[in-house]
Amino acid sequence: MGCTSPRKCNQCIKDFVKYILPGGRILDVGCGAGMPVTGFLAEQGFIVQGIDPSDQMIKRAKASGIANAEFTVADFLSYQTEQLFDGIIAFDSLWHIPLAKQQDIYPKLASLLKCGGYFLMTHGKDHGEIEGEMFGKVFYYALLSVAEVEEHLRNHAMEVVQKHMDYAEQTTGTRDLLLIARKVTE
Repeated sequence: MGCTSPRKCNQCIKDFVKYILPGGRILDVGCGAGMPVTGFLAEQGFIVQGIDPSDQMIKRAKASGIANAEFTVADFLSYQTEQLFDGIIAFDSLWHIPLAKQQDIYPKLASLLKCGGYFLMTHGKDHGEIEGEMFGKVFYYALLSVAEVEEHLRNHAMEVVQKHMDYAEQTTGTRDLLLIARKVTE
């Protein structure tokens, strides 16, 4: 996702962690093989839980030897833990959840995030479903509109603190939407 080394990680991730207290716990949703995002977060001293539905990706992540990180094969909506997180990152991951379940993302986020915790996501702009190709494989994408995303966040005690439409940076490339929200109440 834009960088091959934790030190060269996306600027948006570097900006996001400024909101998280040192040593905080962060959930990396769709962590893949652990690099670059989980690696960067762990290198910064955060305790990271990476989840991904692909057992192959989690095997690679575990083999990477990233300190301060644990990896679990899990689908976000079925992920269970007693742990609350100071931050949750969903970089290019939540749009793989079926459209009929997109609204289920937001109560799940609220249940995993501490009051005062932050959430970063990349997303599209328009409500709908599409298929695209990545690494020679067909991938499914489902999206709510930006207005729907903001409404679901508000309805689950989160306020948008940063919203970037047509986000672009050298390491990340372009995204229709990059959003950071904060959980304001229990």
